[in-house]
Amino acid sequence: MKLKFLLPSVALFLVASATNAQISLGAQAGAAFAKSSTDDITDISGINLNYKNRVGFSGGLIADIPIGESGLRIVPELYYVQKGLKADGTVSIDILGQLVTADAEADINLSYIDLPVNLAYAIEAGNGRFIIGAGPYAGFGLSGKSKVKVSALGQSEEQTEDVKFGSAEDELKQFDYGANFMAAYIMNNGFMVKVNYSLGLANLSNVSDSDWKNRYFGVSLGYFFLRGGE
Repeated sequence: MKLKFLLPSVALFLVASATNAQISLGAQAGAAFAKSSTDDITDISGINLNYKNRVGFSGGLIADIPIGESGLRIVPELYYVQKGLKADGTVSIDILGQLVTADAEADINLSYIDLPVNLAYAIEAGNGRFIIGAGPYAGFGLSGKSKVKVSALGQSEEQTEDVKFGSAEDELKQFDYGANFMAAYIMNNGFMVKVNYSLGLANLSNVSDSDWKNRYFGVSLGYFFLRGGE
């Protein structure tokens, strides 16, 4: 089944499931602090870069599905998220036969649709409940863009390219997967504060003996517009 048909089906399933008296459904939005794990750049001779967090956007749906009365629950999510990385450092370049050390900056923005499914446990606390959980996620790459800026001898050059998904060596694999860890506090009025860490396990690089794995820490605010028992 193609993704453009699958994603609306998943979203519709979450909405339809929330009609069950015990299931809650909400919307969430926040920031993703991404720092992909990769040796695609740092293994190149003459390049010395320091990786930094890239701040991106995330937003989508979240459901809270209790399992019996024990506090166990399934917490599936479906959202758009920006992954990637930022880096700065130095690069050695040849200018008219002379080796020059130049300042370099890189910014790689990757857009994904992620579907984590968390097994979680809820603990009543104050005017709400804490939820802690973990589970697998699957991701689908939508688009990407890379910016590289090199400055030397008072001059600078910036190059922008689209990141493509596919099987060629200059492309990234489109399907991603890994583990998701989450903790949230959901108030009785439906408002939610959530943090999560997404640990990519799939090597997305098509280059032999190379590696690219998505990683990010997320912070989100949400609201459950459909709440179980109401």
